[in-house]
Amino acid sequence: MEKIYLGIDDSFLLKSPKFKDRRGSFSRGFCKSWFGEFEIQQINWSSNLRRGTVRGFHFQTGEYREEKIITVAHGAVDIHICDLRSEQGISNVRKVTLHAISEDQVGGDSDNAVALKIGKHVAVAFQTIADNTLVNYLMSASYNPNYYRGFNALDPSLNIEWSLPVTVMSERDRNLPRYDELCG
Repeated sequence: MEKIYLGIDDSFLLKSPKFKDRRGSFSRGFCKSWFGEFEIQQINWSSNLRRGTVRGFHFQTGEYREEKIITVAHGAVDIHICDLRSEQGISNVRKVTLHAISEDQVGGDSDNAVALKIGKHVAVAFQTIADNTLVNYLMSASYNPNYYRGFNALDPSLNIEWSLPVTVMSERDRNLPRYDELCG
């Protein structure tokens, strides 16, 4: 197992060896020792029909701040994470790409299963780069609408270059405030 730290609030990519034979492959997707004190409180699935779909930026505040472990069961995503700590601001946005764990899926990584662990002070947005993408989130806190926050992933001040034209985005996400209106 290899952790690749991203320089944002205990966020890292995790590479786990994949074992292959004539049946297919096997890899470990979660091991408590990899993630320290992380305790799963909720599991979410995000099903996305069309490539180019954008979701986010989303996070929770206060006692419901959450860590997340994200994997892709099918398809692929470009994920953007933003450090919410005031001293970092929008200058600390990172992009990572996750592919389906299965090597026979579009863009699947044939050597490593990859997960992304996101710290408690991080907002996340993603864009699907394949049709029929299925994303899994392990959450360290349950969803509470009173603590939910978000800002618009299309905010020009974020300087995000999406890999594809945006094809689908919810009205709720399109109407989220700009970063500086929420976090500035």
